[in-house]
Amino acid sequence: TGNTKEIAEARVLISQAESICKCYERLTGMSLKLEKGVMKCTVKNPMKRKAVKFQVSSTGNKHIEFTPVANVSLLPPELREVGVFKAPEAPILLSRVVENLNL
Repeated sequence: TGNTKEIAEARVLISQAESICKCYERLTGMSLKLEKGVMKCTVKNPMKRKAVKFQVSSTGNKHIEFTPVANVSLLPPELREVGVFKAPEAPILLSRVVENLNL
């Protein structure tokens, strides 16, 4: 039936999304969970046995709020407190977090 076909297609899409997330986690060391509109992030460096946790949420006006959660001392100094940044700066913030875990 049509409904069965739609369910099978949805399962394929979910499987593809899960594969993409796993690949992203392997490449960046970052895992994500979305809870009530807040992105809960963990970045790990297994080689150095270090990890940090932080949250990112949208402020609704092309800005994001960065909130450190765990192992704050391992974050770059400018990210150790709650801060609001322009959304296009997000990749730079993530690279700073990863870079700091390699120190």
